[in-house]
Amino acid sequence: MAPKYKLTYFDLRARGELTRLIFAAAGVQYEDYRIDRPSWAKLKEKTPMGQMPLLEVDGKVMCQSGAIARYIARETGLGGKSSWEEAQVDMFVCGVDDLITVFCDAFFAPDQATKMQPENPTLTRKGPNAKKKLPISNLSWKRLR
Repeated sequence: MAPKYKLTYFDLRARGELTRLIFAAAGVQYEDYRIDRPSWAKLKEKTPMGQMPLLEVDGKVMCQSGAIARYIARETGLGGKSSWEEAQVDMFVCGVDDLITVFCDAFFAPDQATKMQPENPTLTRKGPNAKKKLPISNLSWKRLR
């Protein structure tokens, strides 16, 4: 019997999106449970580390977006067939995490005017390097929402 997967995250892409993309690429069904901030406040204390995204597999729960993405990649046959391919998957997961961190830094910038600029200094300083190294175009926080 196939495992039952449930991914819990906010109703935005950010740290939950890589796992969603892996599920889609593998053609695996899962429950995409999206919550709002008030619901998260109630759930937070019951999570392994007080963090999201959360992955529930047949009643077992884990967090940490990188660990979840790697686990789902392995479980769906997308985790690599050799140590080298596994390392390439790890490289991509870490690279996406670096990119998401750049977007989060920009999104949570203390200055609202800076945050909303299309050419946010955080993105223009760090984003182009990530953009060169990962097959991602149209670098924009709005696309992660």
